[in-house]
Amino acid sequence: MKKLIALLIVDVQQGLDEPYWRQRNNPNAEQQIKKLLDKWRADKQPIIHIQHCSVDVNSPLHPSKPGNAFKSDTRPQGDEVVFQKKVNSAFIGTNLQAHLRQQGINELVIVRLTTLLPIKFMTFTCPVCIMNFAPCALWLRCWITFARTHPNTFLIKVINASIYY
Repeated sequence: MKKLIALLIVDVQQGLDEPYWRQRNNPNAEQQIKKLLDKWRADKQPIIHIQHCSVDVNSPLHPSKPGNAFKSDTRPQGDEVVFQKKVNSAFIGTNLQAHLRQQGINELVIVRLTTLLPIKFMTFTCPVCIMNFAPCALWLRCWITFARTHPNTFLIKVINASIYY
């Protein structure tokens, strides 16, 4: 029996190209995601797309905005599954965990186009560890972050946290 390792592609959406988000790091993230996606498709491994549907009507990721759409190079194809989320974690308010269990998937590789702050990173990844999806790999060379103004008005610098091998 073939070992199933799911690729979770999180928040790879057109709206993340909007000036709304400010400067970003890791300009090659989408190319890296596409390479992984092509490999998963060629190996016929499960692929799950997570789409953020913001409840903020001003967000480019709001369902009424064109930016809610997936980026063209990484949009779902064929029988690839899509889960929509309204919060940072795709395991909250969705059937993602049940789907993974039902399909016999217990190993994950996660790529997420964006993370704004470490807490958002943790709200997505900690549930994965608690639910015993192991091993779980975070393909950080595919992730980006944006320069953000902290509520105390200082600018958080963009640091390229991607891992290159």
